[in-house]
Amino acid sequence: MLCINTLRTNTLVREAIEQNLINELFCYSKICGEVKYVSQNSRINLLLQAKTLINCYIKVKSLILLQQQCSYFPDAVA
Repeated sequence: MLCINTLRTNTLVREAIEQNLINELFCYSKICGEVKYVSQNSRINLLLQAKTLINCYIKVKSLILLQQQCSYFPDAVA
């Protein structure tokens, strides 16, 4: 999925998960946003949790360029 408005990226991904649009993630019952790592000084965008599954840590990236079925971050240094 490509996102034009980078301010909406996290919200769109969260909504897709909540509406069970991502098959691999439909079993998770709890979604937490902007969670800090315990041992690091950084955050993840979403943490998915369920009683019978391991935690799923999600870092959302907004791809803004698509060429020949490949997505790019044209404003990134790398």
